[in-house]
Amino acid sequence: MRIFKIGSFFLFAFFWSIFLSSQLSPVYAIEYGGIGGRPAYPRVDEPRSESIIIHNILVGEVIQDGITIINNTTFKKTLLIYATDDTPSTDGGYACKQLSEPKVKVGTWITLEKSEVTLNPGTSELVKFVINVPAVLDVGEHNGCLVVQEKLEASQAAGVNLSLRTALRILLTVPGDVIRLLELTSFEVIDRSATTILLKPMVTNKGNISVDATINVNVTNSITREIITYGGGYSVLTNNPLVINFEFFKPLFGGFFYTQAIVSYNNGQTDNQIFSDIITFFVWPQLLGWVYIILIILPIVLFIIFLIYKKKRKKNQKVVRKKRPRYKIIK
Repeated sequence: MRIFKIGSFFLFAFFWSIFLSSQLSPVYAIEYGGIGGRPAYPRVDEPRSESIIIHNILVGEVIQDGITIINNTTFKKTLLIYATDDTPSTDGGYACKQLSEPKVKVGTWITLEKSEVTLNPGTSELVKFVINVPAVLDVGEHNGCLVVQEKLEASQAAGVNLSLRTALRILLTVPGDVIRLLELTSFEVIDRSATTILLKPMVTNKGNISVDATINVNVTNSITREIITYGGGYSVLTNNPLVINFEFFKPLFGGFFYTQAIVSYNNGQTDNQIFSDIITFFVWPQLLGWVYIILIILPIVLFIIFLIYKKKRKKNQKVVRKKRPRYKIIK
């Protein structure tokens, strides 16, 4: 029994150290400088106006505003400025139409005082514009874009050079019966490759205005109970589900894990939270992990077998000695 206790202790200590050392890799965001634009007149009462052209509007209203065009590169740049409509990206996020695409919504409401500027390195310029709100408009949210794009020379345009392009969101809201309602449509765990698993929540906006929400996915180690959270703040647009892909990098030694998606947002009256079902999934050890396991466990197993064999052999020898017949010498 003592031999089995020793072996069990070694095995328990080994696997416990594996789960203690298992780590989940976080996701990182990438930021970079260059050309772009920011709202020229941010408002103290609206924090989002630091990065979004945002207004509550009335039908038929004329709004004066401006955008600060920035050149943070080390080269002199000629930049195009134009208004366009929004368009959903493939994952349901916010995107802007290209210059060549037709404008039918907010992009047609905006008139810029100039369509291009030339900026020296590290300089900026204010470009004013007017928003002419139509006389007939539905209650709710209306989105568009102001795009800043590098103007290429004819020789560059004919080559493989790509034009730098950044966009500023325009968010206009007609007051009325505004509905903020999100739904966590689905949450999937997809075995993507030998090294990664995809954690994929889908959130749908059932209201008539975009909603800023915090969307998190928690992953819990079933042994250590360590919790790692992926996610952050997202704007969920109307009429198009938002799909977010978080990459979970498989630990070297694998294990059992629990995961759950949580959506938090304010519906205008109360703070709401939506929880997905808890999903349990198993991760097999990676190839290198199997090598380590074999190299560590195999000697332990062989040692236990050797101890068992040695004890059994010793026991058999005692039995043989005990049963050996005694012979009497006859003279």
